[in-house]
Amino acid sequence: MSTNRRIRIALNITSLSDADVASTIAGIQKVAPSSALMQNTAIAASYAALQKQGTSLASAVTAVTADHTQLRLDEAARDNARTAVQGGLEALRALVVSQAASPSDITSMGFSPLTPASQSRSVPAAPAVVLVRPEKVHGRARATVQETGTPRNYAAESTPDPISPTSVWSPLPGNGKQRTITGPTGSKVWVRFAQVRYGLQSDWSTPVLATLP
Repeated sequence: MSTNRRIRIALNITSLSDADVASTIAGIQKVAPSSALMQNTAIAASYAALQKQGTSLASAVTAVTADHTQLRLDEAARDNARTAVQGGLEALRALVVSQAASPSDITSMGFSPLTPASQSRSVPAAPAVVLVRPEKVHGRARATVQETGTPRNYAAESTPDPISPTSVWSPLPGNGKQRTITGPTGSKVWVRFAQVRYGLQSDWSTPVLATLP
């Protein structure tokens, strides 16, 4: 008793590149015409269709390759043109700047005058944190505004303990972030700061108590 076993073909079609497809079709065209299987009507028709499909693919691949080549040429031309335009803009801008006597001269040439950003004239924020540290010398302590970034200007005041809504505050000389407080050893002094900017003063900070060593 004989068994009809189907013979498989080693071909993973989905993994083929365009070049692999062309090579496979060329190999089929080389040997298939002399194969006994070409006597089968369906195989012969499929072979003829494959030849036309291969020709169409080859034409499409050639067109895409030409398109890619043209795209690279066009991109290079675009980059060169942009470089030239940038140089032309820079040259014209420099000439206009050298000859312009007013902003209207700038706008008359299609450019926009550069307007420097104006500094804020709003009331500054009150200092958030004031630290007090006693010094090694008796009767002296140092009050400092905790800040980051560019140094700022501050006004400062002090008043003896106990503090109340009717307390009289006396200005502490200086305009930096730090003040030295002096007085008898053991005395207590309240200190507060306000930020000053463009002649405008913020609210006073929360007062902090300094006990002089």
